Amino acid sequence: MTKKKGNTLGNPTIFKSWYEKRIRTNTIVLAMFFFTIVPAFHLSSATKNPHSTRDWTEEKISSFSSVGKIDVAFSPGEESTRLIVQVIDSAKTSIRLAAYSFTSKPIAEALVAAHNRGVDVQAVLDKSNKTSKYTSATFLSNQGIPTRIDGKHPIAHSKYMVVDGTTVQTGSFNYTKAAKRNAENVVVFWSSPDIAKTYMANWQHHWEHAETFPLHG
Repeated sequence: MTKKKGNTLGNPTIFKSWYEKRIRTNTIVLAMFFFTIVPAFHLSSATKNPHSTRDWTEEKISSFSSVGKIDVAFSPGEESTRLIVQVIDSAKTSIRLAAYSFTSKPIAEALVAAHNRGVDVQAVLDKSNKTSKYTSATFLSNQGIPTRIDGKHPIAHSKYMVVDGTTVQTGSFNYTKAAKRNAENVVVFWSSPDIAKTYMANWQHHWEHAETFPLHG
Protein backbone atom coordinates (compact mmCIF):
# COMPACT_ATOMS: atom_id res chain seq x y z
CA MET A 1 0.00 0.00 0.00
CA THR A 2 1.48 3.34 -1.06
CA LYS A 3 1.55 6.26 1.33
CA LYS A 4 -0.58 9.23 0.22
CA LYS A 5 1.52 12.26 -0.61
CA GLY A 6 0.53 15.23 1.55
CA ASN A 7 0.30 18.93 0.60
CA THR A 8 3.86 20.23 0.80
CA LEU A 9 2.64 23.83 1.28
CA GLY A 10 1.29 22.70 4.62
CA ASN A 11 4.87 22.42 5.82
CA PRO A 12 5.85 25.87 7.24
CA THR A 13 9.46 25.59 6.04
CA ILE A 14 8.53 24.59 2.49
CA PHE A 15 5.79 27.24 2.33
CA LYS A 16 8.22 29.99 3.43
CA SER A 17 10.71 28.97 0.72
CA TRP A 18 7.97 28.95 -1.93
CA TYR A 19 6.62 32.35 -0.81
CA GLU A 20 10.06 34.03 -0.84
CA LYS A 21 10.72 32.66 -4.32
CA ARG A 22 7.45 34.14 -5.60
CA ILE A 23 8.30 37.54 -4.05
CA ARG A 24 11.72 37.60 -5.73
CA THR A 25 10.19 36.68 -9.09
CA ASN A 26 7.53 39.40 -8.86
CA THR A 27 10.11 41.98 -7.81
CA ILE A 28 12.29 41.20 -10.82
CA VAL A 29 9.31 41.47 -13.19
CA LEU A 30 8.25 44.84 -11.73
CA ALA A 31 11.81 46.17 -11.89
CA MET A 32 12.09 45.21 -15.56
CA PHE A 33 8.78 46.97 -16.26
CA PHE A 34 9.67 50.26 -14.58
CA PHE A 35 13.24 50.45 -15.86
CA THR A 36 12.53 49.48 -19.47
CA ILE A 37 8.89 49.78 -20.52
CA VAL A 38 7.98 53.02 -18.66
CA PRO A 39 11.06 55.06 -19.74
CA ALA A 40 10.60 53.88 -23.33
CA PHE A 41 6.97 55.01 -23.26
CA HIS A 42 7.89 58.50 -22.00
CA LEU A 43 10.70 58.85 -24.54
CA SER A 44 8.37 57.79 -27.35
CA SER A 45 5.71 60.26 -26.21
CA ALA A 46 8.21 63.12 -26.00
CA THR A 47 9.86 62.52 -29.36
CA LYS A 48 7.00 61.29 -31.53
CA ASN A 49 4.16 63.60 -30.55
CA PRO A 50 3.94 66.09 -33.45
CA HIS A 51 1.41 68.21 -31.54
CA SER A 52 3.63 68.85 -28.51
CA THR A 53 4.07 72.57 -27.76
CA ARG A 54 6.86 72.14 -25.21
CA ASP A 55 10.22 73.68 -26.05
CA TRP A 56 12.57 70.88 -25.10
CA THR A 57 15.64 73.01 -25.90
CA GLU A 58 14.94 75.10 -22.78
CA GLU A 59 14.49 72.16 -20.43
CA LYS A 60 18.00 71.78 -19.09
CA ILE A 61 19.77 72.52 -15.83
CA SER A 62 22.97 74.56 -15.65
CA SER A 63 25.40 74.06 -12.77
CA PHE A 64 28.16 76.39 -11.59
CA SER A 65 31.02 75.55 -9.26
CA SER A 66 32.44 79.05 -8.98
CA VAL A 67 30.64 82.35 -8.45
CA GLY A 68 31.55 85.78 -7.18
CA LYS A 69 30.04 87.71 -4.31
CA ILE A 70 26.33 87.05 -3.70
CA ASP A 71 23.89 89.58 -2.23
CA VAL A 72 20.30 88.80 -1.26
CA ALA A 73 17.36 90.93 -0.14
CA PHE A 74 13.75 90.28 0.79
CA SER A 75 10.48 92.13 0.86
CA PRO A 76 8.19 93.44 2.29
CA GLY A 77 10.37 96.49 2.61
CA GLU A 78 12.61 98.72 0.50
CA GLU A 79 15.77 96.59 0.55
CA SER A 80 14.96 94.64 -2.62
CA THR A 81 14.36 97.81 -4.64
CA ARG A 82 17.55 99.38 -3.28
CA LEU A 83 19.61 96.35 -4.27
CA ILE A 84 18.19 96.31 -7.82
CA VAL A 85 18.91 100.03 -8.22
CA GLN A 86 22.45 99.41 -6.94
CA VAL A 87 22.95 96.79 -9.66
CA ILE A 88 21.66 99.14 -12.37
CA ASP A 89 23.84 101.98 -11.09
CA SER A 90 26.91 99.71 -11.30
CA ALA A 91 26.47 99.21 -15.06
CA LYS A 92 29.26 100.56 -17.24
CA THR A 93 28.54 99.08 -20.68
CA SER A 94 25.29 97.10 -20.92
CA ILE A 95 22.04 96.01 -19.26
CA ARG A 96 19.83 93.24 -20.62
CA LEU A 97 16.43 93.18 -18.94
CA ALA A 98 13.76 90.45 -19.00
CA ALA A 99 10.55 91.34 -17.19
CA TYR A 100 6.83 90.73 -17.08
CA SER A 101 6.32 94.44 -16.49
CA PHE A 102 7.46 97.18 -14.18
CA THR A 103 5.91 100.15 -12.48
CA SER A 104 8.59 100.87 -9.91
CA LYS A 105 9.62 104.52 -10.24
CA PRO A 106 13.09 104.09 -8.65
CA ILE A 107 13.94 101.17 -10.96
CA ALA A 108 12.59 102.98 -14.04
CA GLU A 109 14.56 106.12 -13.20
CA ALA A 110 17.73 104.07 -12.68
CA LEU A 111 17.34 102.42 -16.08
CA VAL A 112 16.82 105.76 -17.81
CA ALA A 113 19.81 107.26 -16.00
CA ALA A 114 21.96 104.32 -17.13
CA HIS A 115 20.76 104.77 -20.72
CA ASN A 116 21.48 108.52 -20.57
CA ARG A 117 25.06 107.96 -19.40
CA GLY A 118 25.74 105.72 -22.39
CA VAL A 119 24.94 102.23 -21.09
CA ASP A 120 23.44 99.97 -23.78
CA VAL A 121 20.05 99.06 -22.27
CA GLN A 122 17.70 96.60 -24.00
CA ALA A 123 14.51 95.00 -22.66
CA VAL A 124 12.22 92.05 -23.40
CA LEU A 125 8.75 92.33 -21.84
CA ASP A 126 5.62 90.18 -21.63
CA LYS A 127 2.83 90.50 -24.21
CA SER A 128 0.59 92.14 -21.59
CA ASN A 129 2.39 95.34 -22.64
CA LYS A 130 1.05 94.88 -26.18
CA THR A 131 -1.90 97.25 -25.75
CA SER A 132 -2.90 100.74 -26.82
CA LYS A 133 -2.52 101.94 -23.23
CA TYR A 134 0.59 103.50 -21.74
CA THR A 135 2.66 100.56 -20.47
CA SER A 136 6.20 99.76 -19.39
CA ALA A 137 7.06 99.12 -23.03
CA THR A 138 5.77 102.59 -23.95
CA PHE A 139 7.85 104.19 -21.23
CA LEU A 140 11.09 102.44 -22.22
CA SER A 141 10.54 103.01 -25.93
CA ASN A 142 9.82 106.72 -25.37
CA GLN A 143 13.15 106.98 -23.56
CA GLY A 144 14.98 105.54 -26.58
CA ILE A 145 15.58 102.13 -24.98
CA PRO A 146 15.18 99.26 -27.50
CA THR A 147 12.23 97.16 -26.33
CA ARG A 148 10.63 93.99 -27.63
CA ILE A 149 7.44 92.08 -26.75
CA ASP A 150 7.71 88.31 -26.19
CA GLY A 151 4.36 86.84 -27.17
CA LYS A 152 5.52 83.29 -27.81
CA HIS A 153 4.68 82.05 -24.32
CA PRO A 154 1.48 82.10 -22.22
CA ILE A 155 3.37 84.44 -19.86
CA ALA A 156 6.91 85.80 -20.17
CA HIS A 157 7.36 85.84 -16.41
CA SER A 158 11.14 86.08 -16.04
CA LYS A 159 12.51 88.98 -14.03
CA TYR A 160 16.25 89.31 -14.33
CA MET A 161 18.99 91.62 -15.53
CA VAL A 162 22.42 90.86 -16.92
CA VAL A 163 24.80 93.77 -16.32
CA ASP A 164 28.07 94.24 -18.21
CA GLY A 165 28.02 90.56 -19.18
CA THR A 166 29.27 89.54 -15.73
CA THR A 167 26.62 90.30 -13.08
CA VAL A 168 23.14 88.80 -12.79
CA GLN A 169 20.22 90.07 -10.73
CA THR A 170 17.29 87.68 -10.46
CA GLY A 171 14.66 86.36 -8.03
CA SER A 172 10.88 86.48 -7.59
CA PHE A 173 10.73 90.27 -7.19
CA ASN A 174 8.74 91.96 -9.96
CA TYR A 175 9.86 95.46 -10.95
CA THR A 176 6.62 96.95 -9.67
CA LYS A 177 5.37 99.21 -6.89
CA ALA A 178 3.36 96.34 -5.40
CA ALA A 179 6.31 93.94 -5.15
CA LYS A 180 7.83 95.75 -2.18
CA ARG A 181 4.70 94.90 -0.19
CA ASN A 182 4.78 91.21 -1.12
CA ALA A 183 6.90 88.36 0.23
CA GLU A 184 9.55 88.37 -2.52
CA ASN A 185 13.28 87.87 -2.92
CA VAL A 186 16.18 89.30 -4.91
CA VAL A 187 19.56 87.67 -5.45
CA VAL A 188 22.59 89.22 -7.17
CA PHE A 189 25.57 87.26 -8.49
CA TRP A 190 28.34 89.83 -8.78
CA SER A 191 31.29 89.21 -11.11
CA SER A 192 30.02 85.77 -12.14
CA PRO A 193 30.64 85.56 -15.90
CA ASP A 194 29.67 81.87 -16.21
CA ILE A 195 26.24 82.53 -14.72
CA ALA A 196 25.89 85.72 -16.76
CA LYS A 197 26.75 83.81 -19.95
CA THR A 198 23.91 81.34 -19.30
CA TYR A 199 21.40 84.11 -18.58
CA MET A 200 22.55 86.03 -21.66
CA ALA A 201 21.94 82.97 -23.84
CA ASN A 202 18.41 82.71 -22.45
CA TRP A 203 17.81 86.45 -22.91
CA GLN A 204 19.08 86.35 -26.49
CA HIS A 205 16.83 83.36 -27.25
CA HIS A 206 13.75 85.36 -26.24
CA TRP A 207 14.97 88.60 -27.83
CA GLU A 208 15.28 86.90 -31.21
CA HIS A 209 11.68 85.67 -31.37
CA ALA A 210 10.16 88.78 -29.74
CA GLU A 211 8.54 91.64 -31.67
CA THR A 212 9.99 95.13 -31.78
CA PHE A 213 8.00 97.76 -29.90
CA PRO A 214 6.22 99.92 -30.88
CA LEU A 215 4.41 97.38 -33.01
CA HIS A 216 3.31 98.28 -36.52
CA GLY A 217 0.54 96.84 -38.62
